[in-house]
Amino acid sequence: VPTEAMPDRSAHDPEPADAALWTAVGGLPSKQRVAVVLRHVLDRPYDEIGEALGCSQEAARANVSAGLKTLREQMR
Repeated sequence: VPTEAMPDRSAHDPEPADAALWTAVGGLPSKQRVAVVLRHVLDRPYDEIGEALGCSQEAARANVSAGLKTLREQMR
């Protein structure tokens, strides 16, 4: 999974809050960004996320958790 890739958002015109969220997601470290997108945009299970990132399921969970924590802090 390319860590620099972001989901294609050209299908819709994002609301301002969506745009701010995607900007924040884009600013996450690459593994956290990929983990968050795979889990919460593409609804992938943690074992699949770990496989895509080349890490354990526990590390995948940790990346999702850390990414969400950062996003919550930035979106306040």
